[in-house]
Amino acid sequence: MHNRDYDRDRDRRDRDGDRRDRDYRDRDRDHDRDRERDYRDRDHDRDRDRDRDHHREPEREPERERYAPPPAQAPPMPSAAAVQSLETRTRQRKQNRLQSDFFCEGLAAHPAQRPVPSNVRTLPAEVLANHFPVVLKQSTLYQYDVTFTPELDMRGARIAIMYEAFQQWGDFIFDGRMLFAVQQLQQGSFPYHRPEKHLPNNRTREAKDFTITLLQTAEVHAGTLAMYQAINILLRKMYVRELKLKLVGRNYFDASTAIPVPNLANISYWKGLIATLTPVGKAELTLNVDRTFKVIRTDTAASVLDNLKRRNLREQEYRQAAAEELTGRIVLTDYSNKTYYVSELEWNMSPQSRFAGRNNEPITFIQYYRDHYNIQLRRLEPPLLVVYQGVKKTGLVQAADTVEEAKIFLMPELCKMTGLSEDMRRNFQTMQKVSAVTRMDARQRLTEERMLVQNAFVRHETVPRIIAPFLTVSADPVRVHTARFAPEQVAFFDKAFANPGDNCDWSRDVQKNAPLSSGVFGKVLIVFAERHTVLAGDVKNLITELGGKIRLQFGMFEQVVPRSDNANDWITAIEEHRNSNADIALIILPDDRKDRYARLKQYLTVDLPIPSQMTIAGKMTGNKRLTVCTRLVWQMNCKLGGESWGVKIPLKSTMFVGLDVCHYRGTATLGFTATINELKTKYWSGVQIHGNDAEISTAVGPMMARALVKYHTVNNKNFPKSIIVYRDGVGDGDFKAVLDVETKQMVEAIKRVTQIDIPLTVIVVKKKINTRLFTADLRNPLPGTVVSSGCLSNQPYSFFLVSNNVTQGTVTPTHYVVVYDHGNLTEPQLQLMTYKLTMMYYNWPGGVKVPAPCMYAHKLAFLVGRSTMRVPDDRLCDKLFFL
Repeated sequence: MHNRDYDRDRDRRDRDGDRRDRDYRDRDRDHDRDRERDYRDRDHDRDRDRDRDHHREPEREPERERYAPPPAQAPPMPSAAAVQSLETRTRQRKQNRLQSDFFCEGLAAHPAQRPVPSNVRTLPAEVLANHFPVVLKQSTLYQYDVTFTPELDMRGARIAIMYEAFQQWGDFIFDGRMLFAVQQLQQGSFPYHRPEKHLPNNRTREAKDFTITLLQTAEVHAGTLAMYQAINILLRKMYVRELKLKLVGRNYFDASTAIPVPNLANISYWKGLIATLTPVGKAELTLNVDRTFKVIRTDTAASVLDNLKRRNLREQEYRQAAAEELTGRIVLTDYSNKTYYVSELEWNMSPQSRFAGRNNEPITFIQYYRDHYNIQLRRLEPPLLVVYQGVKKTGLVQAADTVEEAKIFLMPELCKMTGLSEDMRRNFQTMQKVSAVTRMDARQRLTEERMLVQNAFVRHETVPRIIAPFLTVSADPVRVHTARFAPEQVAFFDKAFANPGDNCDWSRDVQKNAPLSSGVFGKVLIVFAERHTVLAGDVKNLITELGGKIRLQFGMFEQVVPRSDNANDWITAIEEHRNSNADIALIILPDDRKDRYARLKQYLTVDLPIPSQMTIAGKMTGNKRLTVCTRLVWQMNCKLGGESWGVKIPLKSTMFVGLDVCHYRGTATLGFTATINELKTKYWSGVQIHGNDAEISTAVGPMMARALVKYHTVNNKNFPKSIIVYRDGVGDGDFKAVLDVETKQMVEAIKRVTQIDIPLTVIVVKKKINTRLFTADLRNPLPGTVVSSGCLSNQPYSFFLVSNNVTQGTVTPTHYVVVYDHGNLTEPQLQLMTYKLTMMYYNWPGGVKVPAPCMYAHKLAFLVGRSTMRVPDDRLCDKLFFL
């Protein structure tokens, strides 16, 4: 009887777990519907010319074939005014992004030059940057608006007509709507006859007459946004038309040659060029050039679907697995050599479905690809890949009231996968082989960048002639005389200090010194599968021994053994020990299943809020066990309120804040961390989950208020005398939004809580940049190297900082942009404080890429946004439970 009751209870728990898992999947699918919105706006920046009939919303064919969807009516075509209106908005969005990045008014200016304080110790340094000086030959250009009557939707055709038919106008730059000329042109209307032309795939373009109208709109002067825009148009023409490079996102690639990765049969790569125009003075420009790579795979979306089918999954599981593998991926179409972002899968359509072709005649995808590309589709079952494109790129809309978005369909068998899959990233040998090709050391990278500039701007047959009337580009990189901060001392327990040296690494000192302070270790729940009982015992003994060496005294261990590997059984087993008053849970997972990890983390941060430390049993084998257990001990100490080490921060009564946003499945999660003690080693943290996927948060003000209240409580009823905020994760064009929305909230919250004006500084942290720095002997600069001139714009106030030691590849500095500065720190002091904070991240005994408050905010936002999806209990807010 007892066994039957036990089996019945276990079956009921399994059914409950399956039902909860289905609820999770349903919620994830709801999130997936909104995930692509942020990408659609970014996707408007790409320039694609597609035939209108190819991408028109398809009609549904009658229910004759097995996979044929029900009939539906094709949507109406947008008007020419709607197309032109979208182009205007797209162009305005690009201008706004550039305005925010380089020409935005209201951002903090460089402070007045003052003597470097005596407590700021620096060493002289000289670096090279991958910025190449650009000299403009024209101080003034004349801007014109160009219109075609009747409207010509194809932007590429408009550009070709202007350059072919109006060479007598002299040197000019044209992007499809705007024209920039070296000399003033006659305004008015000009007739143009486009002759008949035979196109590939047995198509013919009809002859047509146009009237081209030219209207002068402005005079463009050096140092303005419009001049910057005109030069960018010229460079884009050079890359695409003369150098035959393909624009993918914002980078340019040589798509004509796919280079195979040695010893990997299904992976190849394109070599690419990143070229960004950067204003560095009132009217000075540099060209930021870098080498990049695009990984191309030989497998197609169809092969991914076929591999999933071989697993004999149920239909619902198959569809869910297909969505996880394909949505959010970039695919490459062989027939057009174009890349697309897959937003979703359409299971109600197949290649046999019909859509409205030329002259609104119904045609199947099979017939279309056979007639236009001589391709015979072989895979006739659903799904199709769904891509959203702008009207100006496709000439169609999904519905009359959604002009800015359009839905197009791609055939899975014609779409090659790009990038590395999750399985590939987990394969060490695969990643090692790919890195051997794509990772270049400093000397090799700068040498290639110099060759790129010489081959493109100096030695090329046609490029120098095209750009000669407008500009010249130097083949020598910018050389900057700068400084490097002297190495800092790291403090441990009992006045022990470590000298990390030039490489900013104190990993050996961690092994022989005790933490600065210890957390309170009472009872520890150690959770493990029954088959890992011996391993759990060894781990318990080893961490107890390691803890004793560094003054960490573990209390009693209470063992928890779940009945199975099911996540519900693990939660049930821990729930049975709820009243044990454990201080922390040490969980040895049998494998790396993400669903189990997420469920456990959610339970231990919301339902039973205690810090938890998780590890995988497979990582405890052989010589790895000692290393892993050493890290476990240090991390568990931090999660219980201990302090691993400290760095002298001379600023007293200053609160440092870190902000970051995690985007996942249509939801944005804000992570907020703030220092609450003088040593800057203890934090208060908060989380806010947004229903939309916006980067800019409206919850910063309430978070700042709660952090100030906590600081006031901890510091004997005193508020901080200054606040410095590091805002991570902000993309191009959002500086102004950070200033107008988030900074305004923080200023108001500070006044509301403290009733005084506390000096506030807000710094945007940018990691994904293209600037590289090199020493004079072509090595990576040492940690502490700072650059604030030579390859930076005078507006806004910003600097580059190298804070981490890189032994493989080329180091990328971090770009700090000060958008709001009402503090009283000099520029060197602010840079030094930033560098010191990069040494305070307790998961790594060395300098990291961004300040510790940013790293903690990122870890917190990532944990909640990607795993728990629920706000943690307030009882954990003063602990680093998210490490």
